[in-house]
Amino acid sequence: MSTDTHRAAPGFDVLTWNVFHLRDGRSRPTADLASTVLFRPRHADGYVHLNRKHLDQMGAVLRFADADAVLLQEVPPTAIPALARHARMHAAVSVRTGPWLGFTALRGRLGAANPDLWRTHEGNANVILLSPRMRPIPGSATVIHLNPRPAALRAALRHRLSPAEVLRWMGEPRRAIAVTVSLDGGDPITLVCAHLHGARTEWQAMFEFRRLAEWVTRQPHPVVLGGDLNAAPGHPGLRLLAEAGLDTSCGETIGIDRILVRGLRGEPENRWPTRARTIRVRLGGRSAWLRLSDHDPVSRRLETPGHDPAVTGRAGEAAPPSRP
Repeated sequence: MSTDTHRAAPGFDVLTWNVFHLRDGRSRPTADLASTVLFRPRHADGYVHLNRKHLDQMGAVLRFADADAVLLQEVPPTAIPALARHARMHAAVSVRTGPWLGFTALRGRLGAANPDLWRTHEGNANVILLSPRMRPIPGSATVIHLNPRPAALRAALRHRLSPAEVLRWMGEPRRAIAVTVSLDGGDPITLVCAHLHGARTEWQAMFEFRRLAEWVTRQPHPVVLGGDLNAAPGHPGLRLLAEAGLDTSCGETIGIDRILVRGLRGEPENRWPTRARTIRVRLGGRSAWLRLSDHDPVSRRLETPGHDPAVTGRAGEAAPPSRP
């Protein structure tokens, strides 16, 4: 893709990606005692799992995307500055989403030292990265509490949620992050990055969807909501977002990672093929594929507010990198 042509075209690009703590997507089925304790590569089905972070490689994927706004989930909080540098963007806003206890710096060091052992316990963050075209409006950054303790506890008692499920739900606070930006000095756009809980009961999911939808309803500007919604197309929670004005229609290949908009037009969501996050590695004379994260990135090309495509036309979106 020609960057000059891309930037000259009216419109902007958004990408969302759950980066799985910068780990490879084969960690869950393949990590074992040998990888966790001895840091040995584990091979299966032509893929390899490595007990390490893949910050450089994921940064390269973000650079290739060449997006104006990147909405990330499951980012290790201590890795945010380095990931922004590798992506050649600046971190506009971020919010820690879990767990409640522990020092962020210590958890970050432990998580980086042994990802297989610490997994998600190093902490999560939702992060919004911006290109120079996107200028955050001072004072507009907002945290949206999706399962605040007092309200969530009252709901859990009302629904007779078991103590184990109460701990699971409330032990990992879910907080979306939002910021209003000006695109090339033009009209404001509110960006929201969210990661909803993988709830085991529908009412828990609806609790978080309802709080998110109520917040979106109150916003005066066009909204771009991106993230891991943990809800497939057809989930009742998406109806709440539709009632808040977000366009929840999608193609057949869209999963739980979405980019929803209100007050903007543009191309449909584009779920990248899995090969776009697959890289070739060579270890000890042996070659294997390594899959970054366990989620596919999703991108979307949107029109600049007030732009009439019938007058100036619209640029096509970039294709993901071609890898087998």
